[in-house]
Amino acid sequence: MIRSPHNLRIILSLLLPILFFAALVAHKEWTLRHGIEVRLPIEGFDPRDLLAGHYLIYRINYGVLVCTNEHYDQEVPATVCLKPTVAFHSGQEPIAECHLWIKGTCRHNRFEAGIERFFIPEAYARPLDQAVRNKSGEIIVGVTASGTAMVKELLIDGSPWHLAVTPEPIRR
Repeated sequence: MIRSPHNLRIILSLLLPILFFAALVAHKEWTLRHGIEVRLPIEGFDPRDLLAGHYLIYRINYGVLVCTNEHYDQEVPATVCLKPTVAFHSGQEPIAECHLWIKGTCRHNRFEAGIERFFIPEAYARPLDQAVRNKSGEIIVGVTASGTAMVKELLIDGSPWHLAVTPEPIRR
């Protein structure tokens, strides 16, 4: 078999996306396994769009006002300090006294950290939508030392979502 630059390019073009995807999966798995667990209450913020596709979309109640400045019509880096005290800070890095924080951006007066939606199977869509509207919802988030957060679990009244609601038959 003769190796030509063309064959090498084909192999690299196939291998690079696979390696990138594997690194992405490994990073997310590491965040889930090694992140510090934090429970945060959630609430729906737009009853017409609480459920978009099969993602439950919610607003997180951090226990402090976030992104309330009128300058947040543009995307601005921000952090929410969780420990030792809950505080909001506009900027890339949290204040020095903060030991655990979530980094994100303020966009249109909303703090977005990539944890504002949760995928659910189609059969659970309607019952879960009603459960979040009628009951207290929480998320368990894994937070790394660098402020990256990832949702580990959605809770309804303190129970995992799949135990708190009953699936409906899917109508086709």
